[in-house]
Amino acid sequence: MKYVKTRKSILATATLAASVAMPAAAQMVLEEVIVTATKRESSLMETGISITAFTSDKLRELGIDDLNDLSVSTPGLSVTNSDRITIRGVGIDNLAFGIDPGVATYTDGFYLRGVGLYRSNNFYDLDRIEVLRGPQGTLYGRNTAGGAVNMVSKKPEPDFNGEVNVDVGNEGYTVLQGMLNVPLSDRFAWRVSASQIDRDALQSNDAGPDIDELDNTAYSTTLRADWTANWRTDVRVFGYERKGRPESGYVLEPYDTTTPVFPGGTNINHTFNWDQPNPAVRDESKTSHDHPNSENEEFNSFLLTNEFGVGDVTVKYIGGYAETDNERSVDVDWSSSDLSSSIGDREFSIEQTSHELQFISDFDGKLNFIGGLYYFKSDEELDF
Repeated sequence: MKYVKTRKSILATATLAASVAMPAAAQMVLEEVIVTATKRESSLMETGISITAFTSDKLRELGIDDLNDLSVSTPGLSVTNSDRITIRGVGIDNLAFGIDPGVATYTDGFYLRGVGLYRSNNFYDLDRIEVLRGPQGTLYGRNTAGGAVNMVSKKPEPDFNGEVNVDVGNEGYTVLQGMLNVPLSDRFAWRVSASQIDRDALQSNDAGPDIDELDNTAYSTTLRADWTANWRTDVRVFGYERKGRPESGYVLEPYDTTTPVFPGGTNINHTFNWDQPNPAVRDESKTSHDHPNSENEEFNSFLLTNEFGVGDVTVKYIGGYAETDNERSVDVDWSSSDLSSSIGDREFSIEQTSHELQFISDFDGKLNFIGGLYYFKSDEELDF
């Protein structure tokens, strides 16, 4: 079977921003990208890792607003809509619970079980993305045989500023996003952002509600405290909700009407002797599903980051909690045949907790070190 996906085309984009800080004069200089791929800040050009990094400006310049776009612009990276990530062909062959991925995804140093957050907010209010290619077990532990993907959010700043972003496209595609940064005092600053992405259905269904639509909401709020020159604390709460009618796959081949039972299988062929053609053969935006697809996924998390400098050593703590709940029901026989119907019903929940303590030196000589302790626990339940 062949699967294709209709791609949206943006018709108009508008961004409004306000800031009390005066803009700097334009300069023709090569931008220096600072990354934290080695758990310490370093220039991209001086980091001894095979890495591709994108700043927020570069993401906007290249039009990268989802994981598929990121994979196109990153050598060796492949991402599918089912959250399967591979780097240089190494990743995960099975998405079943209990099987760890081969490429780990992090936000602000916090390990994410899945990438639903960044399929829901178009990378909005990100400071940068770092894609590390090749095994990263030395600094990142297990689940990184293929590499790691670091998403780094923008942090609260000492200046008041805000932004509103509006995108409008075909098929009812609309994006409304906003950010507000508020300095609360000399020591405290607060940043909040929100994103709403909607799109009408891309598949016209002749046997039920149209499918493949978007209704994604994401939020993030961060409080920063600069207690002293050597002590900083960030508290971040973020999450998303994805709703709508997902697609079950774009099947463009004619129905098989001559095979009663597929070889090696125990279930019947739902389109055996079915006298109606597959409408997608003539038009890929048409389908015939007798089951109203539905999905509702909600993710919420809490993240605490605390950095304290003691002489030439920084002690950093990253602790987080996240929970995910998902209910999904889709038609998996891709027809409205009345012979029978196959429906994929799935419910899952994930609760994860992690604590990480890092010790990072910054000596003047050639010898430095990174050490740490890491604890992770995940409780996962799946009904399929």
